[in-house]
Amino acid sequence: MKIAADPWLARRWKERPRGLLRRAADLLRQRAVPLLVFGLLVALLAATSARLDLRRAEERGRVAVARLLLARAELTRARQPNLLHRTLLFTLEAARSVSPVEAEHALRGILALVAPRVGTMVHSGVVVAAAFSPDGRYVATASWDSTARVWEVGGREVLRITHDAPLRAVVFSPDGRYLATAGGERAAWVWEVRGGREVLRALHAGRVQAVAFSPDGRHLATAAWDGTARVWDVAGRREVARFHHMGRVHAAVFTPDGRHLATAAGDDTARVWEVAAGRQVARMLHQGAVQALAFGPEGRHLATASLDGTARVWEVSSGREMTRMGHDGPVQAVAFSPDGRTVATASDRIVRVWDAAVGRRIARMFHAGTVHAVTFSPDGHFLATAAADATARIWEPTRGDEVLRLTHDGPIWVVAFSPDGHHLVTAGGDRQVRLWALVSGLEVARVSEAQAVDALAFGRPDGRYLATGSGQTVRLWEMPPGREIIRVTHKGRVLVLAFSPDGHLLAAAGERGVRVWAVPAGSEAVRLEHQGRILGLAFSADGKYLAAAGEDMVARVWEFDGGREVARLPHDAAVRAVTFSPDGRLLAAAAGRAVRLWEIPGGRETARLLHEEPVWGVAFHPGGRSLAAGSDRHVRLWDVGRRREVQRLSWNEPVRAVAFSPDGKYLAATGDGPTAVVWEVAADRQIMQPWHRGAIRAAAFSPDGRYLATAGEDRIARAWALRLPEMIAQVCARVGRNLTREEWRQQLGTEPYRPTCAGVR
Repeated sequence: MKIAADPWLARRWKERPRGLLRRAADLLRQRAVPLLVFGLLVALLAATSARLDLRRAEERGRVAVARLLLARAELTRARQPNLLHRTLLFTLEAARSVSPVEAEHALRGILALVAPRVGTMVHSGVVVAAAFSPDGRYVATASWDSTARVWEVGGREVLRITHDAPLRAVVFSPDGRYLATAGGERAAWVWEVRGGREVLRALHAGRVQAVAFSPDGRHLATAAWDGTARVWDVAGRREVARFHHMGRVHAAVFTPDGRHLATAAGDDTARVWEVAAGRQVARMLHQGAVQALAFGPEGRHLATASLDGTARVWEVSSGREMTRMGHDGPVQAVAFSPDGRTVATASDRIVRVWDAAVGRRIARMFHAGTVHAVTFSPDGHFLATAAADATARIWEPTRGDEVLRLTHDGPIWVVAFSPDGHHLVTAGGDRQVRLWALVSGLEVARVSEAQAVDALAFGRPDGRYLATGSGQTVRLWEMPPGREIIRVTHKGRVLVLAFSPDGHLLAAAGERGVRVWAVPAGSEAVRLEHQGRILGLAFSADGKYLAAAGEDMVARVWEFDGGREVARLPHDAAVRAVTFSPDGRLLAAAAGRAVRLWEIPGGRETARLLHEEPVWGVAFHPGGRSLAAGSDRHVRLWDVGRRREVQRLSWNEPVRAVAFSPDGKYLAATGDGPTAVVWEVAADRQIMQPWHRGAIRAAAFSPDGRYLATAGEDRIARAWALRLPEMIAQVCARVGRNLTREEWRQQLGTEPYRPTCAGVR
């Protein structure tokens, strides 16, 4: 039986699948949008992550390349020591891609060696001799281009004397009126410096190798390859004495009193002659040719350098050998220190410093080429050497630390200090004569005083002001550039200075009490009485209290407003230093062999930190949790809360003062010598050794941490760069150029070229 279907039901039945499909499609569309968005987000995050990974990889690559460049720069510094400026530029370029700590460490070590060149003079041949005039205003040079020239220190040529053969020697007379020259024409000459008129012609039968004026300037000694040394009366224009060797005479030098002449020759002897009598006084025998000699400051001892591999010190009066200093090769040069206690020698690539009395080696320094010359600075604080590695170097002679490096484009044959020791002249195979200031590349500014600087302090939060105490005078300077702002006078010698935290007040003390001035007006704000010399002075961090202490064995604390004394703290020895904790609640005082901590204003002693030796300096860490104390050859760091030593920093001389940088990262110390030291405390490593030409008596960090100031016996206060921006500025100022495109390509390959120093062509 057939049942007829309902048309509506049939139609609905037929339409049903389509509705299901449509609804399924709608549902799919509704869900697809979020799924698509989710997928896009996942893809975007993946792409972003990939880009970040790529950037991190690129950054790691840049850092790796930068560190490789730093390593190459350090290798170049060692293997090609004359390329110091190029090395410094590569280091600066690499420093842009490493951490500030790495960058500062890398730049600091090289920049410290770079001295400013203040003049360049050019010959057309190798320059083999150079000398300063006695007043330091002129430099005389002798060259294989057969000319001797006199230059102003600024570089202007003022005299040229032409000879018929290459020259070997040049020297000024003690009064600076005359110039002596010598060379291959078998003669030496004396010339008037003004005008160049010939005064004397001293003839030999062989090449004249050396010339020397007597201390009074009346006589000229000549040493020649004809086997003779001769003495000439300059005014009388005649020979007055002739001394014979059995070989070429290489050198001649007068004793300080001018009565005797010492000569060195190829007959394996050095001899001492009495000039007036024309007789031999002493004969010193080596086993090889004697190349060089030098008298001690009193003329009683003579040092000789020989090809037999020894340098020796002799007693002049008897000719007796006193000390012998052995080397591994021929000894080419020798010099006495100004005090006569040490002797410097050069053999092959090594420079040695010896105790003249016993022949004990004190220090050893290395060049990358044969050393041609050694000389001490007039004050004996530095030793200069010149070598075939195209460098002249300045050393601290007792430790052998390299202080400065002076570079040429060829072997350097001569180096000489100016009479005041502030400049040096170098000359050599590149036909150039270069004049240098004895200034470190890290030194950004300096100020000079009439007397030794005993005290200094930075003021203002930005470190703009530096105060110095010299004699009875206190000066305020703008740093840099070192412009004097005010000058005030204390009633006694100024030994310590302290600024209020806001920099508006400056306290000075030493002899005869404490005086406080308003800054920059220079008006006296308050005067506080104290018995005996004051050795320590400090403001509290809030400026509320001022503490002073000294030889009367008492530390006093005043409430600054009103000048009321709030604490009097007795000690059992002179108090050498005081400092407040950052929160102002404690005062630390260094007295005898202890640091004592006192509550302020109550005056109750809370702790005593004991040392084995007297404590000279004390400083709180800016965080207040630790304290540094300087004693013997160490700085000890104490945990203030637990009263125990947590770290010890060692130095090579007794510590007299200590100071923390504002961020506590660095600690500076001074001693009895011409160098200070700065440690990176966390790493327990020395990062720099600022130096002077005399004992350093004070050191202070600027409040912004950009500079360290030092001052001392040389009457100079110096500001040293500590941070990367200041070091970068110093690099560009000292080098004065950018890398060439070829230099860039050799080290940086396809990296796009850019000027390392903006604004420098």
